[in-house]
Amino acid sequence: EAGDLQWCTNLGVLYEGAFLGTPDPAKAVEIYRKACDRKAGDWCVNLALMQAYGEGLPKNVKAGAALLQKNCTAGIPLACGALGQMYANTKFGLQEKPAKGVPLLVKACEAGERQGCSVLSALYAIGDGIPADAALAKRYGERACALGSSTACFAEALSFAESRRFADALTWLERSCHIGHAEACAGAAAILADESSGVP
Repeated sequence: EAGDLQWCTNLGVLYEGAFLGTPDPAKAVEIYRKACDRKAGDWCVNLALMQAYGEGLPKNVKAGAALLQKNCTAGIPLACGALGQMYANTKFGLQEKPAKGVPLLVKACEAGERQGCSVLSALYAIGDGIPADAALAKRYGERACALGSSTACFAEALSFAESRRFADALTWLERSCHIGHAEACAGAAAILADESSGVP
């Protein structure tokens, strides 16, 4: 109410999730909209995604994408990343090719949005809608890991483990484990316990 819009995001998340008992998506939309009407920001991203998924208000993918584009243009990295993911994920039914999402994801990643980096890494790793590029997949995966994505760190570890570079795999597993990836902790322990891994 006093104008600290970040708290609108926090309050909206409480209503959107099950933190207060039964989720209240309509109340979350009301709060996100109030903040978004005042200024571009992450709260607009939350509102746009709820609109795209049809949570708390009628589903409208194009309107959600338009709101994300507006906030991306206004310099909100999270909006660029979210819109890039919408283009990359064909289930949203946007007419543009998945490749249109790549520059948006790059913009988000370079601004420090880890999810954008993670999605880019996955797209380049499997060549989904764009040519596969192992070097770029590795580059964006490492950046996502550095930004705190335990899943990205774990993916890097697997790539080393597959080529039996267990010492390198252990490095990435430990990073992932410290961030909170339970399977990575187990994988690191397995390497350390296996005498044939060559790791002391």
